[in-house]
Amino acid sequence: MVVWPSEHGKVRGESLVPLCKSVPAAVQRDPQLYEMLALIEALRIGQARDRRMAADLLRKRLSNGSP
Repeated sequence: MVVWPSEHGKVRGESLVPLCKSVPAAVQRDPQLYEMLALIEALRIGQARDRRMAADLLRKRLSNGSP
C-alpha cells in the first residue's frame, strides 16, 4: 500500500511524497479531495491499467462535478 506520510496517520505502507506538503492534513478534512488526489496519484505512479482507470474516473468526476 502506498501512503502519504503523516504524523497522525494510522496506516502503514510505502511512503509517497505528496504533490504539496499540506495534502495529508487537507485530505483528512475533505473526503472528496482525498478521492480526487488519490486518482491523481494513481496517474502519477500507477501501472498502465491503474492509470487508465484513474483517468476515466477523474474525467467522470470532473465532468459532472460529483463523486
